[in-house]
Amino acid sequence: MATGGVSGFSTPVTVRPNNWVISDVLHNPTDTSQTVTYTIVPISPTGCVAGPSKTVVITVDPTPQVVPSTMTQTICNDGITNVILSSPSTFIHGVITFNYTVSATGGVTGLLHL
Repeated sequence: MATGGVSGFSTPVTVRPNNWVISDVLHNPTDTSQTVTYTIVPISPTGCVAGPSKTVVITVDPTPQVVPSTMTQTICNDGITNVILSSPSTFIHGVITFNYTVSATGGVTGLLHL
């Protein structure tokens, strides 16, 4: 079972050997953390009753997105840029940060790297 449209898993899956590794590549298409729940049932090799199931819940964080915005894309000489970096993505733990690079043409200077 998955929330938020997470994909990348197959179900049901049967007859996997002891020490099998579930190695699904899960994709979260949303901007918030979602979950995938695996319910695992041990099956007797001799036809006896199945053992008690165990549940494993995996949290799938989103891919962070950036939405840069600015009031104007043209400024005067010695003007100050005002590019706001925001994201619609949220995570259960931590805060999104941004990395960026700056390049300029024609000898423009004043590029600050804070």
